[in-house]
Amino acid sequence: MKKRPNQERILSSLLESSKTTGQLAYELNYVDPDGTVHYSIIYDDLQKLVKSGYILGTKEKLEKKPGGIPTWYSINYSIKNLKKILEEYSDLIGKMQENKKVLEIIIHTHPELLSNTNEEEYMEKVPNFKSLYKKGIEGWNAKLKLSREFFRLFLNNETNDLEEIIGRLSQISGDDWYTISWLIKKSATESVFVYVTNYKIDMAFKACVASDILHRQSNEEAMEYVKKLENEVSAEQFEQLTKCYKNIKVAPEYLREKKLIPVENPKLQEIEQKYIDSGGKFV
Repeated sequence: MKKRPNQERILSSLLESSKTTGQLAYELNYVDPDGTVHYSIIYDDLQKLVKSGYILGTKEKLEKKPGGIPTWYSINYSIKNLKKILEEYSDLIGKMQENKKVLEIIIHTHPELLSNTNEEEYMEKVPNFKSLYKKGIEGWNAKLKLSREFFRLFLNNETNDLEEIIGRLSQISGDDWYTISWLIKKSATESVFVYVTNYKIDMAFKACVASDILHRQSNEEAMEYVKKLENEVSAEQFEQLTKCYKNIKVAPEYLREKKLIPVENPKLQEIEQKYIDSGGKFV
């Protein structure tokens, strides 16, 4: 039998939305045929969850109805608290993967894994940066929903630890995890190179899906997602790179022979050679 099933059921319900004691009692089916609601059955469990810090209780009257002000219960959305909930109630992982707030907290805890900058001022000044950053967030969200092991990895580890783990994965695969993902044009004579290092996240996702398979908790959708991960540089990226090289005479050395994605791209080497032949230099 599960330990404290009522508390787990309450947390599962609150991961969907905040609720009052009465709403929770109805949802957990503590209601007699005549409509009598047995609030007392879950009251102690609610208080224990509040005391543990797992949930918050606030008095709030949202409707103009007679009677007292009800207490609304909601999940305490902090990374520390979410770790504790998952550790104690591992069966809630599916609900947590579908919760928008949970996913936002995980992603916002590790912004460095997505880009070398997420400063609002910078994002406003550089054309297309916001849309590209948003695209990276959307992809990260999808992966967190699809793989349980991936979700656990990013919820339970600090950013530095994740960097180390993914670095070791890159050593095994032989791939360059500092893939230059995007080149954003700032002006006619100046460009800003921003590495939205999605491949770090992609690399971890592939490894986690493999782990899910070994633990018999994978799904076909996750496996299909892995197959669909882009395996070639987009025409838009090549166009951006070509235009940039036409407008600058000196380019940062870290761009040279780097892959926009982790596969060999003869066309990329061709663009770089044309840049050098036209007098361009890497420094």
